[in-house]
Amino acid sequence: MITFNHFFPREIKALVSDRSLDFRLNQGAELTKRQKEYLSAQLKAPVLGLALLRQIHGARVFSVNPENLKRPLSVEEGDALITASASVLIGVRVADCLPIFVYDPRKAAIGIIHAGWKGTRQNIVTKVIEMMNQDFGTDPRDLKVAFGPCIRSCCYEVGREFQEFFPEDTALSQEKYFFDLAGANQRQWLAAGVKPEQINDCRVCTCCDKNYFSYRREGETAGRMIAAMVNFAPLKAMGVEDSRVGAYNEDSLKKDFQKQ
Repeated sequence: MITFNHFFPREIKALVSDRSLDFRLNQGAELTKRQKEYLSAQLKAPVLGLALLRQIHGARVFSVNPENLKRPLSVEEGDALITASASVLIGVRVADCLPIFVYDPRKAAIGIIHAGWKGTRQNIVTKVIEMMNQDFGTDPRDLKVAFGPCIRSCCYEVGREFQEFFPEDTALSQEKYFFDLAGANQRQWLAAGVKPEQINDCRVCTCCDKNYFSYRREGETAGRMIAAMVNFAPLKAMGVEDSRVGAYNEDSLKKDFQKQ
């Protein structure tokens, strides 16, 4: 398991599981009891809400708020989640694609992204920034961004067309083409105005490191890791007064979480 406790402040928890537990999609997008227990143990705190999507390798971003969390988000399709509500877990499943964690310390907002090559080509990073700006007033210069484990250019052999898709991040070596997925996404964050020192990359390759699931290495039998993020800081304590950032009713949230 990888955490980013050294990079984000204490109230922000961000982690990527390893192959000790499979988080692959089963019935719907909800977590099983065992998967919930795993996350609770790793986070060492109760989670009052849970938001996951049916991932489609695209660039649709979904904003989580008190109203839409009352219904199962697993029916929604997308590849990124953002929220400015405390104690609400947002997560994506990965097995070579890049999980990206986003934190806006000024607006107490977080985001998580499932970035495959298709979503990267569709500029999912830009779409997340645009929606965070629209919903929370986020300035990209304030953002802290972390990259979890993903397939790296050492293993990510691709077709020749990638030279057209990502000319700056596709390299030719011994008559084979290799794509730098993390590099392409870092380039997009920098172009959007995020400071280089505010981007943290764990630099783990899922295909090389057998502690993690890898679709490229294992094929159809590959399991999935979960990348999850939550803000445990009370909103009032952080001075957030924006009317669009609502506090959840704790009793109803507990009931919703138990249903999932």
